[in-house]
Order: sequence, then C-alpha cells, then structure tokens
Amino acid sequence: MLRRLTALLLTAAMIFGFGRITDSPKARAVTFSDTVDSWAKTPIDRWSSYGVISGYSGTEFRPNASITRAELFKIIASTMNYSYTPSNPFTDIYAGDWYYSYILQLVGAGVVKGDAGKVRPNDYITRQEAFAIFARVFRISADENGIAGFPDTDDCAYWARGEVGGLVRSGYVNGQDGFLRPTRNITRAETVKILDSIIYGYIASGESTDTDINGVTVINSPGAELHDMHVNGDLFITQGVGDGEVTLDNVIVNGDIYISGGGEHSVLIRGKSRVGTVYVRTPRNWRPVRISFAEPAEANTIAIENDCGAVYIDGIVNRLLLAQDTTAYVNNATVKTVDLNGIGATLNINSNGVVNQVRANAERVRVNVGGTVEHMLIDRSAVGTNVDALRSGIITEITTWANDCNVSGLGVLRFVEVEEGRNTRVTVNRAIVEVSLDAGGVKTGDAVKDWIPPGETGVVGSGDLENALNVKKVLLLDDGSLQVEFSKEVDKTKGQNAANYTLSGDAIQYTSTKAAIQPSHAEVNGKLVKLMFSNSPLRQLKSGETAIVTVVNVTAKDGSPLGVTSGIYRKP
Repeated sequence: MLRRLTALLLTAAMIFGFGRITDSPKARAVTFSDTVDSWAKTPIDRWSSYGVISGYSGTEFRPNASITRAELFKIIASTMNYSYTPSNPFTDIYAGDWYYSYILQLVGAGVVKGDAGKVRPNDYITRQEAFAIFARVFRISADENGIAGFPDTDDCAYWARGEVGGLVRSGYVNGQDGFLRPTRNITRAETVKILDSIIYGYIASGESTDTDINGVTVINSPGAELHDMHVNGDLFITQGVGDGEVTLDNVIVNGDIYISGGGEHSVLIRGKSRVGTVYVRTPRNWRPVRISFAEPAEANTIAIENDCGAVYIDGIVNRLLLAQDTTAYVNNATVKTVDLNGIGATLNINSNGVVNQVRANAERVRVNVGGTVEHMLIDRSAVGTNVDALRSGIITEITTWANDCNVSGLGVLRFVEVEEGRNTRVTVNRAIVEVSLDAGGVKTGDAVKDWIPPGETGVVGSGDLENALNVKKVLLLDDGSLQVEFSKEVDKTKGQNAANYTLSGDAIQYTSTKAAIQPSHAEVNGKLVKLMFSNSPLRQLKSGETAIVTVVNVTAKDGSPLGVTSGIYRKP
C-alpha cells in the first residue's frame, strides 16, 4: 500500500517540485484562497495536508502576515507530535488558552525557555528568534561564521549568532535580497518554507517504507518500519511514538538518530543496519525507553543527554555516554566502554550485561554491577563514586584516584588499586586492595586483603631504600602463600628466599621482630616469586596488626642484586 502511495507522491513531487518522501498525509490539503500565486504555495500545501498548519476562517492563510510566537510554537509541536506537558513556569499563559499545551510541550522538549517568567505568546517573532528555535529543534550545530557573508551581520543578537549561522551554513536560510534581516518579523510563508527545507522525510503513521530519503527524516507515530533503504540525513524519533516501536531493518542512516520518545519496545535496529551516533533525550519522568540492536547490527555510540529518562540497552555497543542525572540499564548487551560524564549518572549492569571498561568522570556517579565488568577507572573528578557489586556481579579490577569512593556488595571483586585519593572504602568479600603511597585513609572490611606497596617505611633489616623499591607488588594468596613481583626477572639458581614478619598496632612504627620464618619452598616464574609456608604465620594476625614481609638475597637474571626487599601487609 505504502509503496504505491510513495510512487504517487514521487509523481506529485516531479510535477510540483516537492522533492520529499512522506507517508500518508493525515488530512487533505486545504485550498487557501490567498496562496494560489504565493511563492510558498508548494510547502504550504504540503504541510496543510498533514494538518500541521491551518489558516484563518478556513480559507485564508495570509502568507505575508507576520507569525506570532504562539503560532510558530504550534507548528513545531504539531510537526514533532510532542505529548509531554510539564507544569507551567510562565505568568502570561493560562489553561484554556488555545496555545497553552503547545507552549508547555516545547518547554518539556527543551526548546522554549521564556524570559523573566514570560513567554509573550501573542508577540510577533523575529527572524533570528525563529531561526534559533528551528536550530534547537533539529539539533543544527552552531556556527557564528555562517552569517559572515551578510552586510547586516552586526544586527544579529550575540545570543542568536551561532544558531542563526548554523541554519545558514546548512542551507536552510538564504536571506532576503542579500541581507539577513535578523530583527525583522518572520512571515507565515517564510516559516513554512524553512520547515519544508529542513524536513525531507515525514512519517506520521505506522506504515512500512523502503524508499531512500535524501535528508532529515521525522518519525512521529508508532509502528513505522524502515527497511532496505538509506536515510541520508539525521533521523528524529519523537515523543509521538508513545509506547509503540520503530523498526530499522537493513537501514543505513548517514547521519545521527535523535530519540525523544518511545517505550519499552521503542527502537529496534537489526539486520545490516548502520547508524551514526544515537542521542537520547526524553523528559526526565518519561517512561523508560529501550534501544535494541540485533546482530549483526551494532551501535557505535549511544549518548544519553542531561536529565533524560531511563534508557534500556540491548545488543552490541561500542561506546555508551551518560550525562548529568541520567540512568542506563545494560541488559542483554555487550558494551566496550561506558563513560559516566555527568554528576549523578547511574549505570545498572544486569545479569546478562557485559562491559569491558567503565570510566567514572564526574561526582557522585553510581555503578550497580549484576553482570560483568572487566575494568573500572575512577578519575580524580569522580568524588563520591559508589560501586555496588550485586550478588550476581563480577568485577575484575577497579583503579581509583578519587576521594570518598565506596565499593561494596555481595558479588565478586578481584582487585582494587587505590592510586590516589582519601577515604576510599572497600567491603566486598575476598577483594584484594593495593594502596599507593599517594593515597590515604583507606578502609576495608574484615574479609578484604589490604596491601601497601614497599617504600613507606624504608628498609626492614639491612639494606637501603633503593633496593626496597625493587618489589612492585606483594599478594597474600588464598592458600596462605606470598606472591612477590620484582622489577626484574629473577634468577632462580642463585640466592635464598626467607620471610620475616613484625607485629604492631601501627602501620608506620614497628616495635619488635617476632620471628624469622623459612618458607617450605619457593617457585620462581619470571618476575614472580611465590613463597609457600607449611603454616602461614600471616593467617594469625589480628585486626589492626601489620606484617613486614622481607625477601632477602635475591638476584636478577642480569646478575644485579635485588638485595633486601619488603612489602607490607595490614590486617583490616
């Protein structure tokens, strides 16, 4: 049905110069008595047929009349089929006004902000104000240089220059007689012409299409399916999708996708589809939106924007970006990298979710791991990060440089490296924690093995500080043995290995040497020496006691002595 309709529309395009791909229009075009000879008759007829624009008294459009702010807002809201209506922040509009819901819908979409608590609905809107609105709605990149060629550039307000320039650079605005005329009121015909220039594909019902679209495309209703085609421009999936879904099957999108609505079955991308960056910006209290990639289709980047509602991710994703106060769920998904870039961002990794790397880059982010995380990096800026290893969760390694981080839970956490920062707390059972000299105030739970690398207290026994730093890492293994990593490969044919331990309630001042314990035997493997004891004395330490592990007379393969080296173990 749609293929036949599309063919008819293409024929109409050849006759009337539409140059657009659309689905079934919502209504018949109104025949306006005053647009027959208008230069904008074609776009006016097109958008009238969709029910987006209307006239006066049913027969007049008044194409050369100035358009009010409320009238423009109505056109935008109808085009995108916005549905979310927030509370009214303005003092000059009231329930019952014909434009009331349209204006609030644009507020909810982040397009209209007003000024000093007012939105001035009945004022005429200037060209620069209208241009800025269009640029925000269709996410056109700001470019102040875009207006450089007009002789009246200085008349353009500073706040509008980037958005106006972006619209000009994109070819949607050409000026009037060589002038930009930014402060002149925009006419109704000019408004419709800009809308028509921006939107090539307009899909306002749940039909299927396989016809290529050579420009920006808007899908504003549920059930649409695009298959075996190209979209050569950005694709907007709007709030009008509601709880329904949109399917892209073997679709190449040579542009980005902007999702502002949907539900738990929202956007399904499958087959050999390839898309640009997927941006998600639904209202904060909007229903959760699901984005699903079915193999072999996969996402390059999904960016969840500020204050967006919850987003569920399925499939293969190269990079996931979370902005301020956003929440993402990695469900049946494998994600290479997740960047938590906004304050208060929350990442939930469910039992079937796998993330190779998580990077916390902002304050008070939260990561709940019920699936698998290979490595997590907590930047200095990510103060107050909270990581919860849920019962089904597995985290291989966490490295942190931030203050006041908390790592807890009943899952599996293999290793934590505290490079910098203070007041990090780790309470995951059987986790190994390595604390750098640059960190402080680290607290661990009863079952956590807490290691401080050598050098903090100098050399134990004879030797010098330089030799003490030859030990890179010392681990107490589950079987009670010690694994010592040196800076060089060890010659296993020379020297002997022994261990001392010293007990003290203070990690800095050691008071007495308890005994010297000869390990039952040692194994050397490259830079690693494993010391095994028949009855490990380190298991006997009480909470708060420390042991200095000293390995003596070790020789490197190159013949250089590694000397007396030490590592420090503290029982939490």
